[in-house]
Amino acid sequence: MSYPSAPPQFGGQAPPGTYPAPTYPQQPSTGPPPPYQVYPTGPAAALPSKEPFGSPAPTQPPYQHPGSAYAPPQPGYQPQQPGYSSGYQPPPQPGYQPPGYGYQPPQPGYQPPQPGYQPPQPGYQPPQPGYGYQPPPQPPVSQPQGYGAQQISAQMTGMSLQQQPKESCGVVSGFAEGNVIILKSCASGKTLRILADGTVNGQGGHGQLAQFKVHVRRPGVVSLQNVQSPDYWLAIFQGNTIGTGTGDPYCDLIVNDVDGKFACLESVMTPGQYVGVLPSGQVKPATQTKTGQHGRFIVKVQKDAASSGMETIFADGNVVILRSCASNKHLVINTAGGVQGNGGRGVTTQFKVHVRRPGVVALQSVHKPVYWLAIHQGNTIGTGKGGLYCDFELKEVEGQYVCLESVMHPGEHVGILPNGSVKPPTQTGKGPHGRFTPSVHLASRKQLASIPGRTSLLVKEARKQQKPKQPDNRALIMNMFSQGNVVILQSKASKKSLRINDGDVEGNGGRGELAQFRVHVKRPGVVALQNVHESYNWLAIFQEQTIGTGKGGAFCEFNLTVVDGSFVCLESVACPGQYVGIKPDGSVKLPNQTKTGPHGRFIPSLHI
Repeated sequence: MSYPSAPPQFGGQAPPGTYPAPTYPQQPSTGPPPPYQVYPTGPAAALPSKEPFGSPAPTQPPYQHPGSAYAPPQPGYQPQQPGYSSGYQPPPQPGYQPPGYGYQPPQPGYQPPQPGYQPPQPGYQPPQPGYGYQPPPQPPVSQPQGYGAQQISAQMTGMSLQQQPKESCGVVSGFAEGNVIILKSCASGKTLRILADGTVNGQGGHGQLAQFKVHVRRPGVVSLQNVQSPDYWLAIFQGNTIGTGTGDPYCDLIVNDVDGKFACLESVMTPGQYVGVLPSGQVKPATQTKTGQHGRFIVKVQKDAASSGMETIFADGNVVILRSCASNKHLVINTAGGVQGNGGRGVTTQFKVHVRRPGVVALQSVHKPVYWLAIHQGNTIGTGKGGLYCDFELKEVEGQYVCLESVMHPGEHVGILPNGSVKPPTQTGKGPHGRFTPSVHLASRKQLASIPGRTSLLVKEARKQQKPKQPDNRALIMNMFSQGNVVILQSKASKKSLRINDGDVEGNGGRGELAQFRVHVKRPGVVALQNVHESYNWLAIFQEQTIGTGKGGAFCEFNLTVVDGSFVCLESVACPGQYVGIKPDGSVKLPNQTKTGPHGRFIPSLHI
């Protein structure tokens, strides 16, 4: 069927008491505008809701004017054009001329023209909004399933989702170099941790098993080293998440920021595989984990590497004093090895700092170097031997106080009562009894030379204690290498521990079993060192190489040489003049190029 190109012509009159009101087509049309519909006037009359031209409009029911009789179409009536509204169309007034193309519909509130009204001239435009115009209420918008707060916000603000400002919770910034973080699983509600056997699960708390030190490989890519067992690194290998990584490329993880709130850790070596935890806390296969709930973690920074105030005070080799906030006196180890909090600033209150790893220190008495501060069997004692019970984690409080928490007994702190007596560590937290104000005691010769009045008794005493008597430390070191003891050897060059890893000797270990050696005394001053983790491997020098695959024979025997009263050097018995050596980067140095200098020196400590 064909339709005429012009609007139909009508005859007759419209019912009295009405005014013309426009209706809008369902779809935009390039044809002529639609004809008028008739609506009642008066106070009770309500305008139909109007959508902007070209948008869908609510379907109007056919209007039946009250009291008016239907008038059939006049002769010559043509069907309506496509897009015209359905319903009753009244005949126009006699002499009505249809509006031309480009006609603009009247605004809401339009009143019918007065008698004698002249039609507007060609080109007339209706008044623009601002003449008291109020936009009609918009119909409710149906929200699809999954409609979220971002879409609602975008609808209310009139901004697209791309224009909406995104909030950032600093997820990626938490992975700064040197930071210590914990990762709380969104699935289990617990933290990711590495157990002593290297097993990974999502059932941890906030202890060191669940703490990871961040190593930034390149922007957006990190490796996570366990704080409790520095030999363990989080890794994805052969489709599984493991805790026995060694810092190799399988430990490199891409940090994916999800919604500015969560971090997802994706393997660099096997893209598309993520660290994942199930609601039960068990680790989920990396091949089945993406960026959903099982692969999301909330990042919390436990120790910010940027805030290094306490680390500056507790630097390796510093001599510090600790003033108790409860007694307002200083922590002291008396001559009998007892701990009190009623000291002054004499040598008995001074402690030499030994950094075990970032944030963990051991405190050795300057007055009695054989005494170390320790927590053992629920008591704070001063007769420690420098082993694990002497390791304390530094807890900074309010930016000016430090609490000393036992590494071996998490939650137990060194405490002092107001009367200066020691408080049981099991009853001490981070309150006033467990807080100390640390300060560095200026005891180095370089610093003493710049102090006026340096000939005072205190300076003389400090200078006297700066270099302890040789026999004391030598006896202490030799006692460490007694039959059956387990020792750890920290390289002076690399600041890390000597370890055997799959038969290879390295100088970048921590304090785990890889870095622990059982002492076998062959004869006075001569020992052999058996690795605790790999008991079939012994430290040895063979064919001018330092190896970790010895079998306990003659090539595994070493002469102990104490240097400067604090260091030990390991000289081969089978190859005299060749020493175990470590370079500053942690790699092993050829034994025929190593002597008793810094590369051949180790700081021994006893593992209890």
